Amino acid sequence: MPFAPGHKKHPDSGRKLGQKNRKTILKAKDVLFDKSINPVEEILKLMPELKPSERLDAWKFLMNYIEPKVKEQSNDEDAEESSEETQNILEIIPKL
Repeated sequence: MPFAPGHKKHPDSGRKLGQKNRKTILKAKDVLFDKSINPVEEILKLMPELKPSERLDAWKFLMNYIEPKVKEQSNDEDAEESSEETQNILEIIPKL
């Protein structure tokens, strides 16, 4: 429904002050890509300097990009494959 004259704008509508628009976000991604900066790799480089609690927080953050969140596991082959992948990742973590 198009805007009709005489109707007031809802106070909570539109982008909030300080919220970045899509162009700004895409521009930031382009700058990182142009400079060959991968945020995940940068976090991994900083891991040895972090305290154990900070390291755990960083790993929890990175797991969102490594392994999809599990909703419900069943006893099928897909669950077993996912479990093996998770085990392989957990074996790599102490080496970093």
